[in-house]
Amino acid sequence: MILSYDSSGLLLVQRDSSDPKIRKPGWEGTDPDSTFFYQLKKVLNKKGFTLIKSRISKDGHLFGNDNTTYLRVSHSKSNGPHVIIYDANYAIRLAVDDYNAGKVVKLSVLFDIFSKQVDCKQKVDKIFNQDRILIPA
Repeated sequence: MILSYDSSGLLLVQRDSSDPKIRKPGWEGTDPDSTFFYQLKKVLNKKGFTLIKSRISKDGHLFGNDNTTYLRVSHSKSNGPHVIIYDANYAIRLAVDDYNAGKVVKLSVLFDIFSKQVDCKQKVDKIFNQDRILIPA
């Protein structure tokens, strides 16, 4: 996965040519983007996040359909940045389809979701700055 980050709250994800395509689940009633977010979660957690994958409808934090998946910090006492990462365009396209086609997937990042981490944005900037994947201003 190729990640780029803009400190205004935009995470860009693109498939590297050496990355395998992500298979969508084959059963009815599941979120095809679930596997995409699971893979993204694994990459981000290795960088210093403490994210879990959750369904928007069961969590009550955001607005979406019954199967929409997003990433959020595991709990309010986590040392990782207190963020939510979601696909604002979930209603008009599947992120996994764009990812598999090699297109850039734009995801939104919300900072300091528990209002307990005033340096949340700086923590995220630091994580992405270590890998030099910040989008230049």
